[in-house]
Amino acid sequence: MIVMLLVLRRIILLSVLLALRWWVISAYAGETSPEWVLAIEKLLGGLIALSVALVIDGIVRVFFWKGYLANVMGAKVPRLLPLTVSILIFGAALFHILQNQLGFSLGGALAASGFLAVIIGFALRSVILDLFSGLAISIDRSYAVGDWISVTSRDFEEPVYGLVTEIDWRTTRLMLEDGRSFIMPNSIGGVFTITNHSQPVGPKRLEVTIHLPHETPTERARKLLLGAAMKAIEEAEGLHISPASSVLVTDVTTDGIEYQVRFYADIHRLSPSIARSILRTALLEAVAGNDLRIPPAQIELSDPRDRKPQSRASVDAEAAIRQTRLFGSVLNEDEIESLAAAATRRHFSSSQPMIEEGVEGSSLFILLSGAAVVQRCNGHDTAHALATLSTGDVVGEMSLLTGEARTASVIACTDLEALEISKQALAPILKKRPELAEDLSALLAQRAGEQADHDRLPTDDKAPAHAPAGIGARIRSFFSL
Repeated sequence: MIVMLLVLRRIILLSVLLALRWWVISAYAGETSPEWVLAIEKLLGGLIALSVALVIDGIVRVFFWKGYLANVMGAKVPRLLPLTVSILIFGAALFHILQNQLGFSLGGALAASGFLAVIIGFALRSVILDLFSGLAISIDRSYAVGDWISVTSRDFEEPVYGLVTEIDWRTTRLMLEDGRSFIMPNSIGGVFTITNHSQPVGPKRLEVTIHLPHETPTERARKLLLGAAMKAIEEAEGLHISPASSVLVTDVTTDGIEYQVRFYADIHRLSPSIARSILRTALLEAVAGNDLRIPPAQIELSDPRDRKPQSRASVDAEAAIRQTRLFGSVLNEDEIESLAAAATRRHFSSSQPMIEEGVEGSSLFILLSGAAVVQRCNGHDTAHALATLSTGDVVGEMSLLTGEARTASVIACTDLEALEISKQALAPILKKRPELAEDLSALLAQRAGEQADHDRLPTDDKAPAHAPAGIGARIRSFFSL
């Protein structure tokens, strides 16, 4: 209503100016008009041109932008479009005043300033690009005010997600989920990837990823996760039962099996981060309530700082031995070469045991490729996963050096290749240099101490203690040094 009154006032102003100019012209009709009368006529002509521009601009705003086009689009028209049209309307009025009322010849001036225009255009190319990009965004509505969008780039650690609050001449302003503002040039759409999460209208699919151990049956895991997701969806506002949620197995890694829970949410009522948090919390509670565990990230059983970068999955025997902390720091090159020549390459199929708990042994394994899981029983014939082994990891050092029974089982997760070093392969080296027993015992004691807390099961009273002196004596006894 207020806008309509404003347009009406502009029409009244235009009518008054037209009447006044008609009166001035009529008063001096047939006579040579004085200079002051001609000046008044030009002034009134200029004011009339501006008034016409005001009336046209007001009518377009009321009946086209806020009326017809807003109804067609079903949303508020971006202010950049009306602003651009208004500038064109008033620019035409100004051109008319300069050309017809003040007598300026703009055609010649524009032609003469062509070179200058090229220089200015080159200097302002980014501004011009932002301007036309903003117009394109407003016209094709790739996104609009009120839409949730994400901006992805290799320069960003993660996508920028926010609500479009304003599209201006040069920039688009987003309000992020934490309340901060993110301002980006309109031309960024030609460089970065922009995803509009609000179009088309309706609930949007989100995903939550969770890892479970290999020993958990896949069907049981899927039913458990889907049930927890459905319960959370029923209790939380903004999460949708339809379309139906689903659980997919997306990857099998050395750490466990990766499950992806897909669900739908109304992102205008519940931000994606909050929706994912609600579902992730429900999944973790369900996992904990069913006596399952989230497998830790891959556990290094040898110090990664002692390893050299590997260029392929399967490495040669000498390189594998040299990269281990146990041998690489105490053996010389000749001894490493001798040990590699006496070692045996072994191949294991997926799910095949490499080492069995409680069985006596006198060798260790270095994984050359593939992955394996370390398990130990808790006394009730229930196996608990202790760690995951991958290329370069070592297992079985204590049995090799002291002959003690295996304290855990090692099961291949994938087809793998391992280098087995036996007592017979190491004995000649220790016979030549008996002092190596002290160095090996110190490293083995340090290694045992680092792994004691990690390998301890909930039913263990305490982790086994290993003193360097005790290990050294057992090594000398086992190898008859």
